[in-house]
Amino acid sequence: AGPPLPPAGPPLGNRGVPPLADVVRASNEVARTSSRLAKVAALAECMKRLDPDEVEIAIPFLSGDNRQGKLTIGYAMLRSARFTPAVAPSLSLHEVDATFDQLKQTKGKGSAARREALIKDLFEKSTIDEQSFLARLIVGELRQGALEGIMLDAVAAASGLKAAEVRRAATFAGGVAQVARAALAGEPLERFSIRLMQPVLPMLAQPAEDVAAALAEL
Repeated sequence: AGPPLPPAGPPLGNRGVPPLADVVRASNEVARTSSRLAKVAALAECMKRLDPDEVEIAIPFLSGDNRQGKLTIGYAMLRSARFTPAVAPSLSLHEVDATFDQLKQTKGKGSAARREALIKDLFEKSTIDEQSFLARLIVGELRQGALEGIMLDAVAAASGLKAAEVRRAATFAGGVAQVARAALAGEPLERFSIRLMQPVLPMLAQPAEDVAAALAEL
């Protein structure tokens, strides 16, 4: 049956909880509720307790993604890496992010063994909840309902900014993570603007009678 599960710990957002454990708990709370307001509140509370450089890692994690993209880790390797979980949480977001960097960069002859060793080391430091979270994150099956619109509202709630201001900045920045870092660090979002060769997030079009009418509206 394995070791007993660790206690639930302090309330979500307590800075004494290692950041990965805090993110996992927020993810679980978001997955358990269908309420948009509850999802936003759980995400915002988690973000408030993270350092700005942690936020850029946490935002993709909470959206079921990571900064490195696909890690090409299969189920067989994850199953072989599932050792006895840690009793108490200790992993930081930076440790997980660094491991993902190493996994992405490890290629060539003997890479399978090196990648398996990296996964094993990561999972041995993870609690049972963290193991479940990381496994689903790695294979792209983390679905907890933290969609982009909800994430933007959570960033606004955590930073005390207007949601429209955060959405506008994210559109020009091409993503949420760097805007969240700036917002939670108290930096002005005006620096996010349209720039040459920088993609912007697509926006829903509004119908017009013809090109002339569209141009007149603009």
